[in-house]
Amino acid sequence: LHALVIVPPTDEVFIQTMMELRRSSVLSRMIVMVEQAPCLSCDLAAKLLRLESYVTQFTIEVSQPPNGRMILRPRHLSFMEAFLEQHSNKMMHLLNLTKHRCLHTNEERLGLEMARYMATVLPSIRLLSSHIGNAEHPDRPSGVNNDLVAKWIAVLVKPNFIRLLIGLVIYELQLDAGGGERFNITKAFMQRTYNRLGLKEACTRFLA
Repeated sequence: LHALVIVPPTDEVFIQTMMELRRSSVLSRMIVMVEQAPCLSCDLAAKLLRLESYVTQFTIEVSQPPNGRMILRPRHLSFMEAFLEQHSNKMMHLLNLTKHRCLHTNEERLGLEMARYMATVLPSIRLLSSHIGNAEHPDRPSGVNNDLVAKWIAVLVKPNFIRLLIGLVIYELQLDAGGGERFNITKAFMQRTYNRLGLKEACTRFLA
C-alpha cells in the first residue's frame, strides 16, 4: 500500500488506492490486523499512521472532489481517534520510564508518526465540517461550520495526547539543557542523538 501511494505505476492506480484507503471498512480491517501484534513490532502502528497521514494530506489537496467522495468521513476519524487514544496511553507509560531508560528508535518513531498524523489531520477538519454542514443544511450559505470544527477537535485532541507530545518535546530538550544538566543526561541518550528522527519538530508543529 505504501508503495502504491508513494510511487504508483499510474495516476489511476494512485486515485483508486486512495479511494480504497478512505473507506472506513478498509481502515477498520487494517486496525484489526495491526492490533493482532505488539504495536512496536515491525513498526506496525507507525506504518499505519504514516499511511493515514498521506491519505489525509491528499484529502486537503483535493478539497472539492466530485460528489465529495474524497472527503474523510466522521466514522473514519472516529476509528483513528480510538486508535490514537489507545497508543497514546501506551506511549505515555513508556515516556514515564525514561528516567531510567531511553526511548528506543521504534518508540520514538511511533511518537513521531502520531504527531505527524495529528498535525496533518487537523486542517482537514475544516473541510469535513464544511462538507457535513452543507449536506445537512443545504439551504444555509456554504462555508466552514465552526461548531463542528470545535466538536471534532475536542474528539480528536485528547488531554492525554497533548501531555504526551509535551512530554516528548521535554524529553528531546534534554540536549538543549546539556550545558547545565550534562551530568544528569545518560550516555545512551547522547549516543542516540546522532539518529534523531525529527520528533521535537513534529510535536511542536502540532502544538503550535
